[in-house]
Amino acid sequence: MNDKGMLEYDGQEIQTAVTRKVNPDISNTAIVGSIPCGTPEYEEEHIEGYVALPTAIFGKDELYILRANGESMIDAGIDDGDLVVIKKNKKANAGDIVVALVDNQNTLKRFYRDEENRRIVLHPENKKFKDIYAEECTIQGVACHIIKEI
Repeated sequence: MNDKGMLEYDGQEIQTAVTRKVNPDISNTAIVGSIPCGTPEYEEEHIEGYVALPTAIFGKDELYILRANGESMIDAGIDDGDLVVIKKNKKANAGDIVVALVDNQNTLKRFYRDEENRRIVLHPENKKFKDIYAEECTIQGVACHIIKEI
C-alpha cells in the first residue's frame, strides 16, 4: 500500500489521503476552576483537567476554560455546569461577556461602561439578578465559546 501511495509512513505515524486532509492541530486547554454566574465570589484557581480544542474552530489565541456556576447568564445560553472558553484579554468591548475581577472576587457578566456616571456595569443575563456597578474592575478574559453537555 505504501508503494502505491495509499499510505505514508514517516517513521512515527501512518497517514492516508484522508488523514492528511484533516487538520490535527489541537490545543490542550486547561479547565482552571469555576466562575460564579451570580454574585461575585472568591474562586480558587486549580486545574480540573484539560480539553482538546481544535485550532480550526477555536483559533490559536491564549485560552483557558472555566465551569459556569449559577444561573445569572442563562439568557445568554450559559447554564450552570457549562464550560466557558475564555480568551485571555485585558480589554473588553461593550456587550462582551467577561471574566471580571471586582473587589478581589470573580464573576462572569456582560460588560458595559456607564460614561455618564463613570462606572462599569456588569450585567447578568437573567432578569432575576441585578446589575453590578463598579468604579473599576479588572478584565481577566472575554468569553468566546461555550461547551455544553447534551
